[in-house]
Amino acid sequence: MWLAAMISRMASASWEPGPLRCEVAVEGFSVSVDEPEASGGTGLAPQPTDFFLASAASCFTLAMVHTAAKRGIALTALRVDAIGEYGGRRFDAVRLVIAVVGPPPEQLPALIEASERVCYVTNTLRAGARVTVSVQPGPTAGNRLPLLDPSSQGEVIQAAAPSRSPSDREARSSDGPSI
Repeated sequence: MWLAAMISRMASASWEPGPLRCEVAVEGFSVSVDEPEASGGTGLAPQPTDFFLASAASCFTLAMVHTAAKRGIALTALRVDAIGEYGGRRFDAVRLVIAVVGPPPEQLPALIEASERVCYVTNTLRAGARVTVSVQPGPTAGNRLPLLDPSSQGEVIQAAAPSRSPSDREARSSDGPSI
């Protein structure tokens, strides 16, 4: 699979003074991440933990579609729900509930098992990931924050406008706080 050749990926979250809301840039796409008004956000976008669950659900959905196509199994409809069970400031468990139309029931166990092997997100959750947090250099001339090289260990590659301040903070599902 072409993704196996990739060494790293990076998402960059930017916040400017105001409510608990930020913009996240990934590969030319931008998404808003927010908190409910009661928690200091605007309530106009999903919370970080919603995106965490969306990552698990969407990755497994695409893994199943990919696996079914490779096996010649016709899918008519597929939905994967990811349910996170809170345990304090993290999820103690993530359950995936699959609703699928198309393949006969006897094909589902093998299809799901094969899909589990190619789903990057659930594989990461099961194996755990080393989490590091580092601080990048402070603002440079013009109050611009430096951008990091995603393949480095925190090497600065250029300065960016304050509205695009990156973060190399990684959140391990078993240890990261959920705000």
